[in-house]
Order: sequence, then structure tokens, then C-alpha cells
Amino acid sequence: MKENQLLRAQFEEAVSLTSQMEDLHKQNSALLTQVNQLKAEKVDLIHRLDILVQKDKETESRLLNEKASSNNLRGSDLTSMTKEIEKIKAQSKAQLDDIYGQLQRSEQEREKESVEKRLLISKLDRIIGEASRFFENNLQSVDEVLEALNGPKVCVSTDLPSVQPIPVQVRNAVQAKEAEMHKKIHKLKVKLNESEKAKEALDDDLKKLQRESQHAQQQLRAENTELKTQIEKVHEEMTHNERHYEANMNRLTTQNESLKNEVSKLKERVKKINEDCKELKHQLHMAQLQARTASPVAPKGSEGVSQSAAHNQKHDAQLEALVEKLQATVSELNNEISNANKKRDSAISQLKDKDNEIHNLAIQIEKVKSEFTALDTVHQETLLEVETLRQALITREKAKDEIKNAPKAKQPNPTIVKLHKALDEQKQKFYALQIVSGKQETRIQDQESEIRHLTARTRELEADLSRSCNEILELKTTFETRHVPTADDLLPPQVFRCDDFSPELSTQIAKIASNPSLQPPSKVQHSYKAIRKYFTKQIAMRDAALDAAFNENQTISNAVNQFLVDASIALCDQPVTFKDFFAQNAGKDIVEKIINIRADNAALVHHNELMKNALVNLKETFIEIGDANDPIGHVQSIKEKIEQLNGDVYVRNKKLRQYKSTLASTQAQAKSRENELLNEIQSLKFQVEDLVQQCKRNNEEIAALRQNNQRMQVELSDVNHTREDLESTIIQDQDEQIQMATDDLSKQVSKLREQLRTQKEQFDHLEIEYHDATEQLNRTRKQLQLVKTQKLQKDAEYDELVKISAEKEDAAANRFESEKQHLTESYENALQKLHEQCEQHRSDVEKFNASLAEEQVKLANLKATIAKVEKEKLKALAEMQTTKNQMKREKMLMESTIRSQKLQAEAQYNERLEEFKGRAEAEKRTLLAFGADSFRDFFNPGTTIDERSYKYVIEKAHEKLVQLAKSDAHVRRMVSACEQQTTEDAVAQLLLNSV
Repeated sequence: MKENQLLRAQFEEAVSLTSQMEDLHKQNSALLTQVNQLKAEKVDLIHRLDILVQKDKETESRLLNEKASSNNLRGSDLTSMTKEIEKIKAQSKAQLDDIYGQLQRSEQEREKESVEKRLLISKLDRIIGEASRFFENNLQSVDEVLEALNGPKVCVSTDLPSVQPIPVQVRNAVQAKEAEMHKKIHKLKVKLNESEKAKEALDDDLKKLQRESQHAQQQLRAENTELKTQIEKVHEEMTHNERHYEANMNRLTTQNESLKNEVSKLKERVKKINEDCKELKHQLHMAQLQARTASPVAPKGSEGVSQSAAHNQKHDAQLEALVEKLQATVSELNNEISNANKKRDSAISQLKDKDNEIHNLAIQIEKVKSEFTALDTVHQETLLEVETLRQALITREKAKDEIKNAPKAKQPNPTIVKLHKALDEQKQKFYALQIVSGKQETRIQDQESEIRHLTARTRELEADLSRSCNEILELKTTFETRHVPTADDLLPPQVFRCDDFSPELSTQIAKIASNPSLQPPSKVQHSYKAIRKYFTKQIAMRDAALDAAFNENQTISNAVNQFLVDASIALCDQPVTFKDFFAQNAGKDIVEKIINIRADNAALVHHNELMKNALVNLKETFIEIGDANDPIGHVQSIKEKIEQLNGDVYVRNKKLRQYKSTLASTQAQAKSRENELLNEIQSLKFQVEDLVQQCKRNNEEIAALRQNNQRMQVELSDVNHTREDLESTIIQDQDEQIQMATDDLSKQVSKLREQLRTQKEQFDHLEIEYHDATEQLNRTRKQLQLVKTQKLQKDAEYDELVKISAEKEDAAANRFESEKQHLTESYENALQKLHEQCEQHRSDVEKFNASLAEEQVKLANLKATIAKVEKEKLKALAEMQTTKNQMKREKMLMESTIRSQKLQAEAQYNERLEEFKGRAEAEKRTLLAFGADSFRDFFNPGTTIDERSYKYVIEKAHEKLVQLAKSDAHVRRMVSACEQQTTEDAVAQLLLNSV
């Protein structure tokens, strides 16, 4: 028993050990799977790290390329700027050379003109001398010579002052060139400012790129919100379209019901008209029967016959009124039927249009619904994806928390606990190694970049060292070979020599340089002072010349300005200044205004001629009214006549208004009369009904009268028999009484015969009227028959249209169903595709969760690269600042060089201008002296030689020549010399004749 118990215990221990071993195997297999998974994740992480490293390298290479390209662009910009500056310098030099060439040409032309003027003056002097010798008279001017020769008078003084505007023209040309130079300098400054602005724009572009990166993130968020708003808008549009569709359907149903009510009303009216026609037919039939019964019987009573005639006349009037009423009702019915047909056609067309609109709206609604369903499904899928992301993140955090907060299971075996601890330690080591490896990789990358920079720096330093060594060797050799410099070596006399200086300045500087008592610094100071003193004098002279030129220009501009202001005020009462004349192109405006004034003047002249012609025509047409010679009185008389005619017209118009008012009152009376007649017609209708009843009564009375007539005939036969009996019985006794009775009876018979004749005539007349009434009734019956046939046709057309509309509705419904099915199938396919895409997106999102940790590591690396880029950016900004400073320095140098060149050009121009002015003044004085010397008899030597004295001398010489010409003319007249004969020949001939 004990052995069995031991065996059982051992067996149970073996079974428990096997179960424990199986549990350990399962745990081991699970751990192996986890380890394999972790290895696979590690491989993926390594691969991703490699990809990130490659991306970082690519970004670095791109940054380097961009940096190199930016440096190249800056270098190219600098080279282009230097080339442009050189071009501008060359252009300015060429322009200055052109100005100097133009000045030389103007001087050459001025010299030629002065030579030609001198030749002309000498020739004029010779001509005057020869003329004075020829005419034996002291001729002192060309005018006197011309008067002596009886030729046209020409003023000599016009040629002399032509010398004056030449320097002004040259000055204007130089000023224009200087203005062009200023403009070009301004353009260069503008270009420099534009280059600086371009640099600032590049900085702004860098900032914009950073802003755009932030803006893109904001746009993504905004797009999500916009999608939500669009979905809400689609919902609202759906509800709005459904409401609009329901409103249209209600409106169309109400219109259809109203049309049906109108059709039913028209049918009821047609039924009433048919019933009225039937009643009229019945009345006509009864009237015919009554006439037939009344025709064979001859009434005998006078009172019954007169009543029947009056009744027949009333009955005929009633029949005519009924016939007219029937015709009016028939015409009204025709109009109503035509209107009803038009309304029916318009309603059918509206129904068709509304059916089409309903169909289109239904299609649009289906499209909107399908789009809404698609958007809804997309929205639901996106919500599901977001929820899956949330759940994945939550499960991940929960798993971490569960792993942290999971209760420790009972340790089945110390080996398992050790294995768990070993796995945890290995995991921690693995994570720590991953972190350390990431940090080391980042450090390696940083160190590699630093090594690259250091290698480049060492290369630069080595190159600098080699250069410095070479320079040191060169300096050593130069110091070894160099001797101790003296003062002359430091500042030789050639230093103070400059070929560009004027001779005065160069002599002063040479004296300072050759002075042995002065030290080199004092020599330099004295030479600078001499240069400053000389150029201050030149600047003062230049300023004085500029002031004089400015004053001349100011006087001319003031005169021109005054002229322009006066002319503009005279033209349009708006002053135009000298600046406005050039700035606002006022010259064309003034010319256009002058042209307009001329055109207005011509128009006014033409208008004046038209007015004169109108006055002539007025005089001719209204010559009978007033005095035609007095235009004002004539017009006033015409006016009085017109006012008189207007008064007559007013009186006529007043009468016409009265007539119109009376006509309106008569129209109103006619309308009221018409209403009264309508009321009377209604009353006559009621009277007709009463007369019909009276006719029935009269027929009964006629029947009674017939019976009475028969009775009277029987009585007459009885009376005749009695008369015969009485004649036979009482012939003898009562002859006189019988004679009296026979006379009375004969009179009564004659009266009865006359009454029968009159009644017969009346009955014939009634038969004629009855036949006319029957014809009119037949016509009305035919019209009613036509109306019935038209109504049947319209009813048939209406039924056909109803059938066609029903068929079209069925076809539209079938088409709508087919399109709806097609759209549903297409949208279902699209939704299925979207569902598949959503599934793919879910799998991508799960992968994205796995890659989040990797992205964090990438972010750390990217932050490091961003720090590097910021350092490089700072370096680039420093380089930009240095380039800006260098550009400013170059700009200052250019401005200083341009100013110095400008000053030199102005000095040279002022010198040449002063020389030109001196030459002009000298020539002027020589001309004035020559004129005074040639006409010394008329010149007072005590006065100064100027323009006023010169003009005085010329005027005196002119007067003397005029006197000589007059005396010569008197002598020739006294000697009676002919035109071709000279005065000397004429005087000699007279002396010979006298001898």
C-alpha cells in the first residue's frame, strides 16, 4: 500500500511536472514569437533609420547646392553691377566728349560767321565809298545808296545783332546735356536702390517660405472645417429643394383643380343653354299650333278680335327679343368656348413645362441624394478611421498601463521568473541600446559635419600659412635689399607734378616743392592749401557765371510766363504758367483753343448770315403786318397778331372742351339709358311670360267666342224662321215695325262684315310675321347645331390630349425609374470602391501607429539639422551685411568720382564760356568803333562808344543820305534829266547848251 501511494505520488508529481513543462514550452514559444517580432521591428526601424539618413543627406546636398547657387547669383549680380557702372562711366565720358565736340563746332561756326560779317561790312564800306564818289555826294549808309539808286529799302541793322543769340544757343545746348547727365545719374541711383530692394526682397522671400510652411498646416485644418461646412450646406440644399418641389406640386395641383372647375362650369352653362333652346322650341311649337287653330275660324265679336290682335303683336315683339337674346348668348358662348380652348392649350403647355421641370428636379434631387449618400459614407468611413486611430492609441496606452500595472502572477517556478526577468532586462537593454545608437548616430553625423568643416578650415589655414610664409620671405628679401630712404626718396619732386593742373597751380606747387626750407609734411600741407585756394576761386567764378546765367534764364522765363499767363487768361480765363506749358502739354491746348475760337467765329459769322436771311424771309412773309422797315416794331406787331391768334385758339379749345364735356355727359346718359333699357328688357321678359299666359287665356276666350258665334248663327237661323213666320203672319198688321227691324238687322250685318275684314287683314299680317319668326328660329337652330358640333370636337381633342399627357407621364416615370436604377448602381459601385479604399486606409493607419515612434526619432534628427541650418543662415546674413556695406562704399566712391568729374566739366565750361563772352564783347566793340570811325563827322568823341551812340550816328547818317537824295532829285528835276541819264551828264549837257 505504501509503495502504491509512493508510486501514485511520484506519478502525480510526474504528471504535474509534465503539465508544468508544457506550460513552460508554451511560454517559451510565446516568448520566441515576441522575440522574432521584436527582431522584425528592429530590422524595420534600422531600415527606416537608413531612409532618414539618406533623406538628411539629400537635404544637406540640396542646401549646399542652394547655397552655392545663391553665392553664384550674388557674384553674377556684383559682376553685372560693376559692368553696368563701367558702361555708365563710358556713356558719361562719351556724352562729355560729345558736349565738348559740339562746343568746338559752335565756336568754329561762330568764327566763320564773324569772318563773313567782317567781309560783308568791308564790302558795304567799299560800296558806300564808290557810290559817294559816283554820285559826288557824301553817302554814309546803305539806305542812302539804295535811295540814290531808286531801289528797295533794306535795313542794315538787321544783320548786325544776329551775333547775339549764338552764345545763348550754346548755353542752352550745354544745359540740355547737363540735364541729361543729371537724369542718367538719377537713373544709376535708382538702379542701385532697386538692387538694394532686390536684396531685401530675397530676405523677405526667405521669411515668406517659413510663413508658407505654417500657412500650409493651417490650410489643412481649414480644409477639414470646410468639408464639414460643405456637408452641412448639402443637407440644407436637400431640404430646400424638397420644400420647393412640394410647393411646386401643390401649386400645380391647385391650378389643375381650378381648370377642372372652369371646365365643369362651362359644361353646366352649355346644358343650361340647351335646356333654354328646348324650351324656346316648345314655345314656338305651341305658338304654331295656336295660330293654326285660330286661322280657320272667323271671329265675330269686335272686342275679342281687337284683344287677339294686340296679343299677337306683343307675342311677336317677345319672339324678336328672344331671338336677339339667343343670338347674343350664342355669340357669347362662342367667345367663351374660344377663350376656354386658349386657356386649355396654355394649361396643357404649362403642364408639359411643369412636367419637364418636375422631371429635371427629380433627377437633380436624385443626384444630390446620391452625392449626399456618398459624402455621408465617406464621412462615416473617416469617422471610423478616426475611431480606429483613437482605439489603437488607447489600446496601446492601455497595453502599456496594463503591462505596468498588471498583477504579478504566482510564480509557478523560479526558472520562469528568471527567464521573465532576463527578457525584461534584455528588452530594457535593447531599448537603451536603440536610444544610445540613435544618439551616437546623431553625434557621428554632427562630428562628421564638424570634421568636414574642420578639414576645410585646416585647408584654408594651410593655404594662408603658405601665403604668409611666401610673403614673409618676400619681405625679408626686400628688407635685405632695401637701403635707408631719404626725404627725396619718400617725396620726390615728381610727386608734386600733375599734368592735369593749370599752369598757375602747377607753378605754385612747384615753388612749394622746390623750397628746401620746408619739410615734406609742410610741403604737402602748403600744396593742399594752394589747390584749395585755386579751386575755391574757380568755384566762385563758376557760381558767379551760373548766377548770371540763372538771372538771364529767370528774366526770359518770367517774360514768357507773363505772356503765357496773359494769353491763357485771354483765351479761357485759366492762367497757364511756364511750368504748366511744358509739364501738362499746355501748348497743344492753347493751339486747340485758338482753333476752336476761329471755328466759333466762323460759326457765328455763318449764324449771323442765317439770321440776316431769316429776317429777310420774315419781312417778305409778314410784309402785310406792320412796318417792314422797322424790324423791332415789325416783330412786335407779329407778336401781337400771334397773341391774338392764340386767344382765338384758346376760345376754340375752350369750346372743344365744352363739347367734350357734353359728349362725355351724353355718353354717360347713353350708358345709363343702356342700363335702363337692360332693366326694361328684363321687365319685358317678365311681361312676355305674362303675355304667354294671357295668350292661353285669349285662346280659351276665342274658343268660347266660336261657340257663341255658332250659337248666334243658330239664333240667326231661328230669327230668320221667325221673321218669315212673322212676315207671313203679321204682314198686314205690322209692316212698319218689320221694316224697322229689317233695317236694324241689315246695319248690324254690315258692321259685322267690316269687323271680319279688319280681323282677316290683321290675321294675314300676323301670319307674315310668324313666318319671319320661324325663319329666324331655324337660323338660330342651325347656329346651335354648329356650336354643339364644335363642342363635341373640342371634347374629343381634350380627351386625346389627356390620353397623350397620361402616356407621356408613364414614359417619363419609366425613364425616371431606369435612370434612378442606373444612378443607384453607379453610386453603389462607387461606395464599394470607397469602402475598399477605406479598408486600405485603415491598414495604412495601423502602419502609421507603428511608425509614430520612428517619426519621433526623425524629429530629433531634424531639429539638429534645423539648428545647423540656422547657423548657416546667420553666416549668410553676415555675408549679406558685408556685401551691403561694400555696395554702399562703392556707391559713395562712384558719387564722389561723378561729382569731381562734374566739377571739372563745369570749370572747363565756365572757362570756355568766359572766353566766348570776352571774344563776343571785343568783336562788338570793334564793330561799334568801326562804325563810329567811318561816320566820325556825326559822332561826338566826348561820349562813350555804346549801342545808343552807335544808333544815334546811324540815324544822323540816314538823315543826311535822305537830304542828299532829295537835293539830287530836285537838281535832276531842275535839269530835266531822264531816268537813264545821270545828274552829272544832265548838268554838263545844260552847261553846253547854255554856252
